Amino acid sequence: MAPVRNRVDRKSKKLITSLRPVAYFVALAMMHNRDEAEEVAQESCLKALDAVRGGKSLDKVWFAKTAQRESIKIQKALGKKKALKKLPEVHQLLQTYEALSLLDDAEKELLECAFAHIPAKELEAEFGKPADRVMSAIRRAQKQLQKLLQNKKLSVYEFVVKR
Repeated sequence: MAPVRNRVDRKSKKLITSLRPVAYFVALAMMHNRDEAEEVAQESCLKALDAVRGGKSLDKVWFAKTAQRESIKIQKALGKKKALKKLPEVHQLLQTYEALSLLDDAEKELLECAFAHIPAKELEAEFGKPADRVMSAIRRAQKQLQKLLQNKKLSVYEFVVKR
């Protein structure tokens, strides 16, 4: 019986590892904080592992909804009720995540900073460039992402273009 359980665990781990970035992205888009997004992604992975062991099949939508619920739970615990008033829809987050996968790594990194609302001084330190140059690069990456979403006739969620 043990070999079957190990095979399920390996399969589950592979699935969860492949979907973890979805949970991180959803959490980052909602929480605007890398550490909190990591916490949500980790918790989402644990819930996914339990769900798979319980016989549930997972997909990106399930993972995104789980990350969204965990984000809401943490925001409530932190007293961030204002952030809960206008929640992004899961399909918008997933569409944005898919469009992000079409960008190069540098643009993704810049947009992650924008989603996380990293202050200008930290941007200077992280990229080793003046904040205004980094902000210009972020705006270019945001425009590129917005263009991709519009070309695919996908909805653009406001966190993508706001800073």
